[in-house]
Amino acid sequence: MVVLPFSGDPNKCDLTGNTPLHLAAQNGHLHCVSFLVAYGVNLWKYDNDYHTAKDVAGIRNQLDCVRSIDKAMSQQLTKDPKV
Repeated sequence: MVVLPFSGDPNKCDLTGNTPLHLAAQNGHLHCVSFLVAYGVNLWKYDNDYHTAKDVAGIRNQLDCVRSIDKAMSQQLTKDPKV
């Protein structure tokens, strides 16, 4: 987990339920996705349409982001299935 010298909640969402991870994934910003995953954001958070960031990336054909988030999700499930 990366610790930043400033505060802010990366799991906070906008009016449509999109988190920073949703927005980075749907626009194909792999570096931002990797940073947010390393920071420890909630990978399982749904937007208002009940889509995770991985779902949104898949809908927009951002396959690199889908692979990255899928890998992080499977690692998280392997490490602690109750999360």
